[in-house]
Amino acid sequence: MGRAGGGAPLSREQVAALRRLLAANDRRGGVAAYRALLAFDSRGWLGEIAAPTLVVCGAADTAVPRWHAELLARAIRGAELRVVPGAGHFLIWTHPDRLVEHVEEWLARATAQ
Repeated sequence: MGRAGGGAPLSREQVAALRRLLAANDRRGGVAAYRALLAFDSRGWLGEIAAPTLVVCGAADTAVPRWHAELLARAIRGAELRVVPGAGHFLIWTHPDRLVEHVEEWLARATAQ
């Protein structure tokens, strides 16, 4: 079905849900959000983040390259990076079990400290 963002394809139902989600937004707001996204740059203040941080990305993500996640993990003090093999940009839908495993493992370690 849909392969936007690389990795495993989305099911017909997931593609339909994504289309509904995108269609629920007005065009002007969508364009404004897209422009703001292109202009956003957090690199200058990532070092100020003091909260424990987990960065998760899909190894096959073509929408947001892996080096973005690596940059976040390096710039945020103490951040941990987890890469989900075979996952693309929509890993929350294509690899939910692996995502949950990473988050639960990280939370267990973070709360034990």
